[in-house]
Amino acid sequence: MDAYSLMPVKRPPIPKIVAQHAEGAAFQWLLRDAAARSANHNLVQLSRIDERVSAHLGGLQIASEAGWEACEEGLAWEEAGEVFAAAYLALSAASGARIDRVLELARTREDLCRAFISALGWMEWNHIVGRVHDFMESPDPQLRRIGLAAAALHRRLTRAELGTLLEDDHEMVRQRAMKAVGEMGESTFLPQLRHALLSKDETERFRAAWSGCLLGDPSFTGELCRHALIRGPHAEQACLMAMRSMACEDSFRWLAAFAKDSGDPRILVKAMGASGDPSHVPVLLERMSDPAMARLAGESFTFITGLDLTDAAVEGTAPDGFEAGPTDDPDDENVGRDPDEGLPWPEPDGIARWWNEHRIAFPSGSRYLLGKPLSRESLRSILQTATQRQRSAAAFELALHEPGKALFNVAAPAFRQSVIS
Repeated sequence: MDAYSLMPVKRPPIPKIVAQHAEGAAFQWLLRDAAARSANHNLVQLSRIDERVSAHLGGLQIASEAGWEACEEGLAWEEAGEVFAAAYLALSAASGARIDRVLELARTREDLCRAFISALGWMEWNHIVGRVHDFMESPDPQLRRIGLAAAALHRRLTRAELGTLLEDDHEMVRQRAMKAVGEMGESTFLPQLRHALLSKDETERFRAAWSGCLLGDPSFTGELCRHALIRGPHAEQACLMAMRSMACEDSFRWLAAFAKDSGDPRILVKAMGASGDPSHVPVLLERMSDPAMARLAGESFTFITGLDLTDAAVEGTAPDGFEAGPTDDPDDENVGRDPDEGLPWPEPDGIARWWNEHRIAFPSGSRYLLGKPLSRESLRSILQTATQRQRSAAAFELALHEPGKALFNVAAPAFRQSVIS
């Protein structure tokens, strides 16, 4: 036996296994995309999904050319998960031709573009910084927005870059830059945000007001309230941010007027939770008797009080015959997903008894999140242990509590969230 016969043989990757990695990366990313905004996933659970995403991506990288070929074939499905996987492999290889191939598809739909940006967000910053800067300096406004969004995900935008992009000649770039101002905590640009309130573009005014409020300037609240009332695409985000930036007495009066003016009932219930005001609890208890609003009202109750509605004493069951989201009936026009999927059903009588026993601990005039008065310590604790929706609320409150600090990104890869400063 000669020395050559003892050398390990490098075997080609098995096509079936490579295909499984490509399908797995796409599917697990879709799961984590939903989990990042979930009412019942916490950071530990998000981390487990992220580990599976990383494992599949690692398998594709080991497969080299076969891995890319499997991802490229997956692009034929024109789905977001496949775009994420292919974009990650193309960016990892720093292959301009492959990146262009993925971008060709990603630019055709907003959900696919989000997936491409997510892949940029997944990469280590030092690996993509040059690519991101090239995108931000591109003559193509869509590429400039992609680069800007990726840099914002990493919280790596400089003031000079923000200043340039806020004056971009394309509205979609300016709008994303205005959002980034709030995400980065850059109060230097408050004058530009105030000027943007004069724009004829509704989205531009919303983005400016949202960031202005996040930076701690209450003068932007009125614009957010207007967006909440006109029931446009930004109504919910506008209302929730407005409630977080108002004093309890002001938000209570405004929500009463909102209800009287037939404002969106779901936004109303969510806004009560965002306000953190115990004065809204009686209304939330009433809404728990309405099957269409019960779970959402329960969630808002938890946002204020911290009561875990999965406890046997306060968890109810779905009413007989209740259906939400799509059904098996081909004539049923209700084809949308259940918006409250994953939320527990409250047991109104048990919750009312709990409230009567504990209401003394929640005096009016103070704001609460998960049963605790807002403070840096309580918000940091929530960021470490709570569900993703609750963590998102804590991140917003912490930014409002400490103007000038960047908004903590609760949707970032979990391995970047291990240290909460």
